[in-house]
Amino acid sequence: MVVFDTNIILSAVHGDRWAIELMESYGGEAAAVTIFNKYEMLRGFDPEEEKVLLEVLERLIVYSFGDKELDQAVKLYTKVFSERRRVDEFDLLIAAIALANNETLVTNDEDFKVFGSDKILISR
Repeated sequence: MVVFDTNIILSAVHGDRWAIELMESYGGEAAAVTIFNKYEMLRGFDPEEEKVLLEVLERLIVYSFGDKELDQAVKLYTKVFSERRRVDEFDLLIAAIALANNETLVTNDEDFKVFGSDKILISR
C-alpha cells in the first residue's frame, strides 16, 4: 500500500496532470492517507471542489494515530531534534503514521528528507 501526502491528493483534485499520473502509477496498490492528511485537506478547502475531494477521500484508507504511531513520532522527533533540525509537526506525524505501518509515503515536499527514510519517496 502507498500513503499519499496532502500535496499529492490536492494537486490531483485540482486537476494537475503530474499528480494524477503519479497516483495512477500506483494503480495496482491500495492507496491511503493519514488522519492528519485528511484534516489538512478538509480545513479551509474550496467549497466548489469539496465534492471532488470527498469522493477521492471515500476511496482511500485513512490511517489513524495510536500507540505505535506515537512511538514512531517520538523516535522521529528525537532524531530530528538531535540533529538540531526543524520540522513541521504535521509532516512529522504523517511520516510517523506511514513508517509505523511499514507503508511507503509519497510526497513532493522536500521537507520530508529530514527523516532520512527510504520509505519516504519525494516525487515530481
